[in-house]
Amino acid sequence: MGQARLNAFSLQKKELERITFFGHTSHGVPGLEIVGLGNYGKILKEKIVFLSKSRNLKFPLLRYVICKEGIQGLTSQKIDQEFIEWFDLPIFILYLSLGQQIQISRLSDCITHGKIRPCGEIIQSHQVESKFLDQWSESKETILTFEERNMAKEFSKSISLQTLFENIPELTYRKI
Repeated sequence: MGQARLNAFSLQKKELERITFFGHTSHGVPGLEIVGLGNYGKILKEKIVFLSKSRNLKFPLLRYVICKEGIQGLTSQKIDQEFIEWFDLPIFILYLSLGQQIQISRLSDCITHGKIRPCGEIIQSHQVESKFLDQWSESKETILTFEERNMAKEFSKSISLQTLFENIPELTYRKI
């Protein structure tokens, strides 16, 4: 069975927050379960299932579990929607990786952020990404972003989302 880990970041009240998401597959009842995001996890699960089905992606019939590590209180009812939506993309990437839809070596050494819309639009923020680069300039992680270029001199590499998702139809990309 598979397992994977991916780092993510978002702004919470103008402070950069970092979370590690991890996931695994098992021979339980087939489906996707997102743990640790409260009610938003249910919404995100349905969004991911819709995106996968509408793009005719075929996943092995397994149980997929994705969990968050870090950040206290995300399971409460008072989750800042704007903050938590930036974790859509990392969770989607984990699901695709566990389901063998995308291939990326050393996913655990990567970090990203982004929202996804049911229409297939992937959104990343210049502001969030810039703040991340300022705060974690010593990081050796690979950043997953729209542009395939060095995001900063301190970053050793980046991976283009367009390249990563090349086999997934009808995705669009936008920076805000």
